[in-house]
Amino acid sequence: MSPEEAFSLIKNDVVQQDGRITHWVDLGCGTGLFTQALTSARRAPDRITILISLYNLAVSSQALGDLSGASAHLAEGLSLAAEAGDETSAAYYLEGLAVMATPEDNPQRAVHLLAAASALLEANGSGWLHAFLPRTPHGDDALTALRSRLGAQEFEAASAYGRSIAGRRAVEYALNSDPTSTPSRDPSTPG
Repeated sequence: MSPEEAFSLIKNDVVQQDGRITHWVDLGCGTGLFTQALTSARRAPDRITILISLYNLAVSSQALGDLSGASAHLAEGLSLAAEAGDETSAAYYLEGLAVMATPEDNPQRAVHLLAAASALLEANGSGWLHAFLPRTPHGDDALTALRSRLGAQEFEAASAYGRSIAGRRAVEYALNSDPTSTPSRDPSTPG
């Protein structure tokens, strides 16, 4: 399968609505198509199709209840985007990892990652990935729920921390920190 054929599988056969994947056959079939697309894109190598396929595999893995698989696809996509200097794509992956932090019962990490992603998107624009993929649910409802879980003061502190680490530090935080840990100190205080 050529990268063009793999891309058409992503673009034409699978429809994403509100962060949920629907497929004309079933989710399992969609996951198989995404896997084929990823395999073909890696042979090419076609970074754009790899990033799209990893994101789609993460969303479909999450929908199937495979949270560790979803996290692995998101981490790989984040690494690839960061290596390429593609900060807007990295922001999409940070948002995806933030969604994964919620089932891990780590609302502070979710706020850190969402705030870092937001800062990247504000600084760099929406990039190209949005043309192919819907962003994960991260709107007012998600932020209101996170604010409610943390309390206003802790939410604001977590958001400030997330904005302060946007860029390379956000990628390092997302990839290298224990998902259940919290930062040892506020970055605005000397330490």
